[in-house]
Amino acid sequence: MEESLFQRFMEVQKKYVEDATYFEGINTHCNPNSDGNTFIITWIKLNAVQFRQQWDNSLCKDCSDYRKCGTFLESDCNRFFNISASLSSSN
Repeated sequence: MEESLFQRFMEVQKKYVEDATYFEGINTHCNPNSDGNTFIITWIKLNAVQFRQQWDNSLCKDCSDYRKCGTFLESDCNRFFNISASLSSSN
């Protein structure tokens, strides 16, 4: 079953938010979600639109290796491997 672009986007955005939460915890020396999901909700309110725009303009959404480095949101990438090319080579 082929996954949708939206599923790919959500998977990468979730990973990005998890990473942002981790690094915020390191910077502040405390759990940024100790009071619930405040950090995540704030991140979504402040960054979700920009993140989606960057995703839409990146090669990551069309790359078969998006799980490895999709959070980088690259528009020019030497690791890019087109999904359609990988599908046709496996046939």
